[in-house]
Amino acid sequence: MNEKRKENSVDANSCKEKAQLLFKTSPKDWINDDRIMIDIFAHCSFDEIREISQIYEDLSKTELLKAMKGQIRGESLMLLKTIITYSQNPCKYFAIKVFDAIDGPGTRDKLLIRTVVNRLEIDIKKVADEYKILYKKDMLNDILDDTSGNYQTLYESSIAYGIRTLLIAEENKKDYEHQIETLTRECEELENKINEVKDNISTRQIEIENERERANKEHEEFIQSERAKAEQSKAKIKDLLSIKS
Repeated sequence: MNEKRKENSVDANSCKEKAQLLFKTSPKDWINDDRIMIDIFAHCSFDEIREISQIYEDLSKTELLKAMKGQIRGESLMLLKTIITYSQNPCKYFAIKVFDAIDGPGTRDKLLIRTVVNRLEIDIKKVADEYKILYKKDMLNDILDDTSGNYQTLYESSIAYGIRTLLIAEENKKDYEHQIETLTRECEELENKINEVKDNISTRQIEIENERERANKEHEEFIQSERAKAEQSKAKIKDLLSIKS
């Protein structure tokens, strides 16, 4: 489902305009309004639809799905419910699909296989968590109770593998996050040391410059003093020579 939509950054102003359009029109008119069915529910990304739904709820004080009840029926209602539910919480959407596949007599194998396989290495654990929230039961146990033989073995091993893979991924993520925190902290410490060395170098350069200026001044004063002495000596010699002559 998600692959057919172009995901992009959410334009807050555009989402607000679309939510206001929904708010100003009746849900029963949405089906025949291309501005809504095409521009919003067909073309908007799921992130945008989620944002539009939230703004609509803020405006109307009613959830978008609840606003449709009694106003839209049949396949149109199913279509919009699917889009909105998926946009708001993909894992909840797939948990409902699993329940639909095993609820009642028999098993809708194609729907169950498609749902389970589609989420195995993505978020099957989160789907199972949402299933437990919705139905107060364990998703894997419900699937195993509703299936038998090779199908049962397939679901059990596949879901167990998917959950185990995701748990390992979460553990690896925690390790990576810890490594990143450690490296970030080490980088900050090194940067502080570098700044400290730079400050010391800067301070030392100022001291050297001051010492150079002081030495130059002392040297200049010494030269001036020696010149003055030389002039005094010349004057005395000149006086002595004038007295002698």
